[in-house]
Amino acid sequence: MRRTRLIGLSAAAVLGTALAVAAVFLAPLQVGGRTAYVITSGSSMEPTFHAGDLVLTRARDTYEVGDIVLYRSAELQRDVLHRIVARDGARFVMQGDNNGYRDPERPTADRIRGEAWLLVPGAGRPLGWVRHPVVLSALTFLVVFGLLAGGREVSRRRAGPAQAEPLVVVPSSGRATLLPPRALLTGAVAALCVFGLLAAMAFGRSPSRTVEVPDAQRHAGTFSYQASVPRSAVYPSGTLSTGDTVFTSLVRQLRVAFDYRFTARGPSDVRGGIRLDAVVSDGLGWARTLPIGAEQPFADGVAHVEGTLDVAAVRAVVDRVKALTGTTATLFTVRVTPTVQLAGYAGTALVDETYRPSLDLSLDAFSLRPAPSADGSAPSFEVEQNTAATEQVPRVIGLGVAAVSVQRARSIALLGLGVSLLAAVAAAVLLGRELAAGESGRIRARYGARLVDARVDVPETRWLTDVGSVDELARVAERFDRVILRDARHGRDVYYVDDGLALYRYRSADVVAEQRSALPARGR
Repeated sequence: MRRTRLIGLSAAAVLGTALAVAAVFLAPLQVGGRTAYVITSGSSMEPTFHAGDLVLTRARDTYEVGDIVLYRSAELQRDVLHRIVARDGARFVMQGDNNGYRDPERPTADRIRGEAWLLVPGAGRPLGWVRHPVVLSALTFLVVFGLLAGGREVSRRRAGPAQAEPLVVVPSSGRATLLPPRALLTGAVAALCVFGLLAAMAFGRSPSRTVEVPDAQRHAGTFSYQASVPRSAVYPSGTLSTGDTVFTSLVRQLRVAFDYRFTARGPSDVRGGIRLDAVVSDGLGWARTLPIGAEQPFADGVAHVEGTLDVAAVRAVVDRVKALTGTTATLFTVRVTPTVQLAGYAGTALVDETYRPSLDLSLDAFSLRPAPSADGSAPSFEVEQNTAATEQVPRVIGLGVAAVSVQRARSIALLGLGVSLLAAVAAAVLLGRELAAGESGRIRARYGARLVDARVDVPETRWLTDVGSVDELARVAERFDRVILRDARHGRDVYYVDDGLALYRYRSADVVAEQRSALPARGR
């Protein structure tokens, strides 16, 4: 008895869990779920989907290029199932796999109802037939007619003028069945189907997905320069600092430096090399590179490089070019350019790139000074560049707080399949034992949830009707929502159903006939 009860409790838990999982993953959009059911038509998505297929879609927070999604077409006033082939800002470019052109509409994320995740080939045709108005009306009529007819029958049967004398029922110490083996087997099979569906969904998708994270990485740096010069009315302190004008007749050498820092969202391990150069150009195509700081390695995303810019050498190069070319240009550009080679990891993204900012200095006949910014504002010695990066994030399945990662869904599915399979095997064993026990076992196996072992004493005034099979007796019990009383005092099983007015009885084929009073009984 304890083992049967334990098995029943386990099966009930498995069945409840399976129903909860089905509610979470299969609840349609109309009742607040995240699943849409689509019957495909046309040939725009062949060979991926064919007309008459049933496709289930799941709403997601983000969508990527390559996803097959369901979106609401404002032009067609219906849902369209097509693939995302590109992005146009906040909009998605859509196209059918079998189409040679792209959709004229470019929906935003709020018009996308979900991504295709489950295909049932050909299942849409019978569902479409059931949804036909004539068929649906006929089915509705049959259901309503059946309910009303059944209700009138029950009302007539229970509306007797007086209550019959009650039975004398004494509970028996026989075993009770919490859940019949047949019902347990049915529940286990249903749980196998639900967990099998979850397994197909979880193992049919990768456990992670690639997303683009804007501003995931940041390159930042600071330019600086300085020089020691004789004290004069121009440089009273004897020093020249970042931002000051460099008069080439007073300053021979300029110390130039660049401080660099790499940061990212999440842990990072970035290293590489950095060097510093100056590029002298006339803006008409001529340029020459002058090394300032030799390349040196760095680690942990932090680097510093510095070197000496020979102002006299720069002036000499410019004067020689003017003499050789005869150019009349009076303004040249000295672009200080650090080259940062990076390699490593930032979060889950691979970093392998080159960062090359610049500081422009204008060179005229008398001075070298910071050039204004492109918008005409004051020169800036701070540089910054934010770049997007791709990251691998766990893919989730579910609804709201019930959402779980694909990896966890796989574990749940495998555990559910294992428990459901054990429950099915246990139910099959119990059902086999019940069936092997003869008619009594077969009755308990099928109707154990409604069966109560008891000692039944029938008053002489009760009207008794014998039925030909236990199935007929079970139908009476179901119609009037009554239990089936089983009396085994005579070494044979006798089953009763009391509806309050009439008493129905079924006796096993080998039951010895009871001695009754002369009161007539229906069905004898």
